[in-house]
Amino acid sequence: MKLVDIRTDLLRKLGLETPADAPAYVDEDVLTAMNTAGQVLNVAGDPFWLVDTTDVTVNDVTQSQVIEGHSVKSVRVKDSNLPLLRAESLWQINQYHSIYLGDSVAASSYKPQAYFVDSTSANDALVVTVHVGPRPLESTELTIEFVPAFSAWAIADINSGDKKPEIPFDYIESIFLPMARFYATRSHWFSRNDLMPKIEQDFAGVVQVLRGANPGLHIPFADQIKPKGTR
Repeated sequence: MKLVDIRTDLLRKLGLETPADAPAYVDEDVLTAMNTAGQVLNVAGDPFWLVDTTDVTVNDVTQSQVIEGHSVKSVRVKDSNLPLLRAESLWQINQYHSIYLGDSVAASSYKPQAYFVDSTSANDALVVTVHVGPRPLESTELTIEFVPAFSAWAIADINSGDKKPEIPFDYIESIFLPMARFYATRSHWFSRNDLMPKIEQDFAGVVQVLRGANPGLHIPFADQIKPKGTR
């Protein structure tokens, strides 16, 4: 499903059967709804957002790399495809050799065996740094699998073209679309009160799925909706 198809679906929920007739301000409401839902799923990460990979090189000078994303799924040695262990703290990475290897491993054989992901905020942006240990004395190429940072869609993206949301196919209609429909009802143009119970019910189901996988996930307006069967 393309972004333009999702726009058409949301416009119809707003009572506009012909997308070409949509006023510009309604298109902005639809875009906001899509971006809000997209941002939530991007933060939810894998498996609700497509992962990407990047190859980086580490050595005795560069023991860490910054990636343009907000969560890391795995780190592997590129030539062997062997996975690195995920450390629980940066201290474990910095002390990896003395803790786990001791003097039994020659310095010339140091290879990355573990990684730690450090996430910090800088200028309202999330900075994700991948640190590896033990300190590699030879250049080693790694493949990092990560969830890229969300790049908001623009009006041009949803009005034409073949651009698709960066969401796995199975979750576009089952997760993303119900969320976007619910957020579209925040538009002043929405007047289909007959559709609201089903839209809210579907949204509540999505919230349960997402919070089941990510208990602390922030989902705008989720606390205003009660799951079916609750009071």
